[in-house]
Amino acid sequence: MKGRGLSVALQALAAVNAVVWLTAVQSFVVVMGVVLGIAVTVRAARSHQRPFEDFGFVGWVGWFVLATGGWAALYAANGRVGAIHTLWVLGFLAIRIAAAVDKPAASTRGYGQFGGLGAPASGPAPSRRAQRKAEAAQIAANRQHHLDYAERIDREQNFQERASGPGMMTGLEPAALSSIDLDAVRPQFMFGSPGAGLAGAGFDAGAVARGTEGEVNFAKAMVKHQILDRFATFWSVHMPDEKVGASSQFQTDIDCVVVTGKSIWLLDMKNYNQGDVTWKSETNDGVDGKPAHFLIATDNQTGGLVGPKRKMSLNMSMAAQRIHRRFVDTGVRLPIRSAVVLMPRPDGLGRIRDVLWAGNIPVAGLPDVLAWLTKEPPFSPQHRDSPLLLAMLKPLIKDESGSAPVLGEVRRRTAPAAPTVTTAPSAPAAPAAPMTVRTVVPTATGTKPCGDCGGAAQADWSVCEHCGEQL
Repeated sequence: MKGRGLSVALQALAAVNAVVWLTAVQSFVVVMGVVLGIAVTVRAARSHQRPFEDFGFVGWVGWFVLATGGWAALYAANGRVGAIHTLWVLGFLAIRIAAAVDKPAASTRGYGQFGGLGAPASGPAPSRRAQRKAEAAQIAANRQHHLDYAERIDREQNFQERASGPGMMTGLEPAALSSIDLDAVRPQFMFGSPGAGLAGAGFDAGAVARGTEGEVNFAKAMVKHQILDRFATFWSVHMPDEKVGASSQFQTDIDCVVVTGKSIWLLDMKNYNQGDVTWKSETNDGVDGKPAHFLIATDNQTGGLVGPKRKMSLNMSMAAQRIHRRFVDTGVRLPIRSAVVLMPRPDGLGRIRDVLWAGNIPVAGLPDVLAWLTKEPPFSPQHRDSPLLLAMLKPLIKDESGSAPVLGEVRRRTAPAAPTVTTAPSAPAAPAAPMTVRTVVPTATGTKPCGDCGGAAQADWSVCEHCGEQL
């Protein structure tokens, strides 16, 4: 008898042994011994049923004392007590031997392989039951892998450029926000301009327009919900360096940083085509052995893939880690919250349920993000950390060069515009105001493939000129 059956038999034998002792020898010492004997037996049986639990040195000492003590006390009892007690001792040894045989790969030290002093040197081997469960789990995972693969094949074979129908209308579509003038309502603690990080980078005009529209409409939506003037907002924020200032290695940015009264929000706007689609995250095996994460849209009517797969970068996760590190170093205790915001398009907004961007960052629609921000308390300029937060974030704002300023950077000024010469008499044109611009030195030459659209993007750019996605 091995396993659970032997464990149950040993506990039953211990109960019989206890009854025999209590009826034959009535004393306080015997009662205490019987209680300890039952406890030790149950411990031994449970350690056999759970192989990862060791019986221990103390358990063996207790069993030895009870075994020898019982035989020593037999002079006051009859032979029936001795026989039952001997069966209990032998049954106890049998279950421990069975436990050792049941997990032969467990190498132990100290008092031997029967569960002595010290834990196993290399960890106990799993029981047969645990092995069967692991095998069943692996089989289930393999089956699901094949089902997922077949689903992806069907989805890609039914690819379509646009959704079959409109999505959910939110009241925050571009047409509903077009009448809002940001310049007329610009609050005191709004720093930078939405989309400024793209304006002077030399990207494809269509990609710049689409990206700028998404950031501008997010600001307009905050105005419509009457929350833009409640917070401090920073637009087109350069990737922070690991210590101070802007990164010289990474040119990527955070579209908007919102500072409320109790937290810091890092928001990245995605102005993708929408419609009657469902957004999902998908992970594939990358060419370099690392998993590649994608955001995909599937048509709710056909189940087919809508538009290209959008590769998820870790830029937001990296930015959150670096800003958090700065907060820790400077004693700022505000939590950092990140989100990727899907902006409504003229055909509404798709369905977004439990979708995570790379780095476990939630992907949410514009209405949900606005609802989260509405619940936040307002930014307080009088808070002791507010001047420090402004000093940490304002230098990271990108200007027209597509980069944030850095110390020691050489600047040049544009020459005043020459007066316009015409044959007809007219007033001379006013010279253009001097403007400080940055001399940007490319970090690399040539091109590199975009992971989203496959186009050849400039190697020194951080955004694809064809689709506007971050590289």
